[in-house]
Amino acid sequence: MAGPEELQRLPSGSNVPRDKFYDQIAVLPQAHQFQPTGAAGVFDFYKSVFRLEDRDAYAADMGPALERTSRGESRDDAGKTRYYKTYWRTFQMSDHLPMWIDIRADYAADYLAGLRPAPAEEGLGPAAPPA
Repeated sequence: MAGPEELQRLPSGSNVPRDKFYDQIAVLPQAHQFQPTGAAGVFDFYKSVFRLEDRDAYAADMGPALERTSRGESRDDAGKTRYYKTYWRTFQMSDHLPMWIDIRADYAADYLAGLRPAPAEEGLGPAAPPA
């Protein structure tokens, strides 16, 4: 069993700040059954949901915690963004981004080709019908 080289060569981690390498995928390749294709990566879902520019759209969902810390101190705009980015949205989704690898699992054509009889050699094919 081994981790795909493509994931081992990633320039950044799979946590949200992309600075830690906590997550891993390991595979046990099986010839003609289950083979990594070489494509792999980390999917940053925060580019699609709970984006930084969407912070104000979720203000009502974050409630009073967006405006004030647990000690009652007011948050400035940077503090609101930090709370949204670091705490609130990671509790909605995760603080780890999903890793993925592409796996070839469709070997039907290979299997069917193996069932096909070998072409007859010249001169060894079926005899011509009598005239």
